[in-house]
Amino acid sequence: MIAREGPFDGRIAPWRRGPIAVALAVALTGVGALALGGSAQGASETCTANAQQGTLCVSVTDTPDPVAYSSFDGNNTFLKYDVVAENRSRSSSLSHVGVTDTLPEETTFVSATSSRGACSEADGTVSCPVGALKKGQRATIEIVVTAPATDATNPADVTITNTVEANFDERFNDQPNGKQDTAIATETTLVSKTAGQTFVPVGHSGKVDTDPALDQYANALIPNASADVLATLRILDPDAFCVDGTVRIGNKSYVCRTGGFVDASVVNADTGGTYRNTAHPLVFHLRWGPDFISGRQTVRNFVVFYRTGETAPIQVIDTSCNATASNAPCLRNAAPESDGGFSVDLVKPDNGHMR
Repeated sequence: MIAREGPFDGRIAPWRRGPIAVALAVALTGVGALALGGSAQGASETCTANAQQGTLCVSVTDTPDPVAYSSFDGNNTFLKYDVVAENRSRSSSLSHVGVTDTLPEETTFVSATSSRGACSEADGTVSCPVGALKKGQRATIEIVVTAPATDATNPADVTITNTVEANFDERFNDQPNGKQDTAIATETTLVSKTAGQTFVPVGHSGKVDTDPALDQYANALIPNASADVLATLRILDPDAFCVDGTVRIGNKSYVCRTGGFVDASVVNADTGGTYRNTAHPLVFHLRWGPDFISGRQTVRNFVVFYRTGETAPIQVIDTSCNATASNAPCLRNAAPESDGGFSVDLVKPDNGHMR
């Protein structure tokens, strides 16, 4: 949150020098923080019907769900599918096992890796020859796609469906009485402008946004992810942070406006730990509409409220980033918007919680 600084005597005090960041600006009473941390729905599992021929089961899970659209402000959001094919036969070993994933038409293929064999992709279909699976053995496959893209400012929510087929064919070994069967599982994912969630695979950059139609808007840039990460970003409802248009931090008072906090987090998708990359810090971009901005707001007196956790003390960020942003957390690109609002970038090596 950005506010003016100075002794408060009932008048509007001069704003303290400093750019805006991932907290609300002076115009905003509420503070905001990006929260990056996706979610996965329960696995959709299907097994072959004829147990006498052997039982092959397949499941697929999506992460995150819901997922944010791609293409807001040039962003690139990602969606991950985890596929498991398992031999649940009572005694049979299954050979010639294969998995085929028909990706939703609205997505774009990024990568596919399998614990058994190699996968290939053509025209939106991923093929993974698994080979033999003994009783109780499984193959795990991770498929990453970009989420559906849109140039619309206010796109409607859509549901996309991923279809996975696992099969085995023993005719090569069991002529003339071959055994074969197929199991098909599907997973649906909600794509929404209000989702504020993305999966970012290692080696890629991603961006996740809140609803750009709102007066408070935020996005988070995750550059060159060094690990698979889940990112979540949301604007919280207004609270009592800004009382009567002011807030006091330490021995200084600030002018503020009522708004919502931005909650942001980026977590390691494998461990759940906080993501941290000092070489390629996270960039949180915040924008506030004119209703959240005082007429006396300037670039030089804009500050941001920040805290490392929900119960941590509130800090004020007013330091401008140097050329390499080695002094993070810091602010850069504070600027008035054409509609009378303001925007700013907050640069941090990790997310924490910003308010």
